[in-house]
Amino acid sequence: EKAFICQVPLHLNPDEIPPPPPKAYACESAEWQVHKNKCYRSFPNYIMNQTDAIKFCTKVNAQLPDILNQDEQEYIQYIIKNDAWMDLIAVSAWEWLNNGVPLRKGDYQNWLGGFAPPPNEDLLCAFIVASNISSDDFGKWSAVDCYKERSVLCKKEATPLFLLTT
Repeated sequence: EKAFICQVPLHLNPDEIPPPPPKAYACESAEWQVHKNKCYRSFPNYIMNQTDAIKFCTKVNAQLPDILNQDEQEYIQYIIKNDAWMDLIAVSAWEWLNNGVPLRKGDYQNWLGGFAPPPNEDLLCAFIVASNISSDDFGKWSAVDCYKERSVLCKKEATPLFLLTT
């Protein structure tokens, strides 16, 4: 084995060196499932409108999921059992509710039929399709009036675990 000597520039205090990035993440309890740096929990027996689902997730220090890539989409499809609300809403355009960022053409999307339904005079909310659907369409996104009821899926930051190696 070779020995290594770490050299710290004189102008940098060793106490100010940031820790290495975490190698693993964990959720606060076994009911939550960790995927990458997020925790997810499906509540298939909690059926409510989107506003109440937002409040429900907030009570558990979480939010409805924004789905930003195929990997996250596939993971969510693995854990849901019923149609579940997403954090996506259409007023004059589709946007992520938690941060107000519009859903743009180049962003990851997985709409049933291939395209987002156009916003109309009714408030539309997106959900992940998991019930009464063909296997090819399972996990696709669809939209309904926000007062309709769907199950709850919450997402929050996972706790980083700093693994020490020798």
